[in-house]
Amino acid sequence: MNLSTSLNAAERDIFRAQGLLGLKRYEDIIGWLSGIKGLDAPELQRILAIAWQQTGRQAQAFAIYQQLVNRFPDNSGLWLALGISADALGNTAAAHEGFFRAQQLGGHSKAVSEYIARKLNT
Repeated sequence: MNLSTSLNAAERDIFRAQGLLGLKRYEDIIGWLSGIKGLDAPELQRILAIAWQQTGRQAQAFAIYQQLVNRFPDNSGLWLALGISADALGNTAAAHEGFFRAQQLGGHSKAVSEYIARKLNT
């Protein structure tokens, strides 16, 4: 079975984006996904936000994470990522909200839970 023919177009895009993310080809991800008008697939939006974060462009990542937490308010990982971007931007209110919501929703490793606790205590 040929993997490329067994996936629909959206699944192929996600598979490609995940591959590029694994290879740390952040600029390729940004060039490709930021050029798609009306990018609506949450997984592709998340991957684009990660690429923005990894290249130090926190404002772009933060904007995407804001949209994603509005759509998926019970996703702890998205709140954590929003907190990290907000913190890097110096937006303490949004950072605190992101870290607080991530802590409340839970599901993190011990190391990540300790990181969140430290961020909330600063």
